[in-house]
Amino acid sequence: KGGMVPTLSSASGSASASVRMSSISTSKQNMLAVTVIGAEGLHSVGAGAELYCVCRIAGREGGGEFRTRPACGTLAPHWDFDGTIDGHRAGDSLEFAIFEDEQAQRAAFHATLSSNLIDRPGGFSGELPLNFHRATWASGTRQARLRVSVQVKHGRAARCHKAWVEMKSRRITTAGDNGGDMLNRILLLESSISPMSR
Repeated sequence: KGGMVPTLSSASGSASASVRMSSISTSKQNMLAVTVIGAEGLHSVGAGAELYCVCRIAGREGGGEFRTRPACGTLAPHWDFDGTIDGHRAGDSLEFAIFEDEQAQRAAFHATLSSNLIDRPGGFSGELPLNFHRATWASGTRQARLRVSVQVKHGRAARCHKAWVEMKSRRITTAGDNGGDMLNRILLLESSISPMSR
């Protein structure tokens, strides 16, 4: 009969196991598939600006990051740029910083995507408010916005997506090669992977 009643030591061991499992799940590293689509309302930017956006994990030195190509002569850049961030853990937020040109020492605009929006099922797709670094923001000026899409990828899905992004960045889509076919095959393979295996 005594064996049927949980003892203090067994309950404690169970709690310890639970803590260990929680620690494992939160420390697991995944990949983020990020698309920086574009921005609007970038007032007070110089006429000759070559705007580009940098994406990185917030508060982590030496973490993964990428940058878009520059967009010239516009206050509403459309990058439609695909990138990947390795080493993402549950609870990580993303930072987006827009620079005016290569010589800029600090970002002109910045935005943060919180972890609860990244880690929810389906990820995030939408607009983020951009903060202007100067204190001369005109009263009544429409809020600048950044449009992005972010999804957490695991295992095989992460590898497929990274291969697709790398191929796309090399622009292997010209006539006479199989780049376009390869891109389509990778996309089909990625879409066929069960969500449980991601």
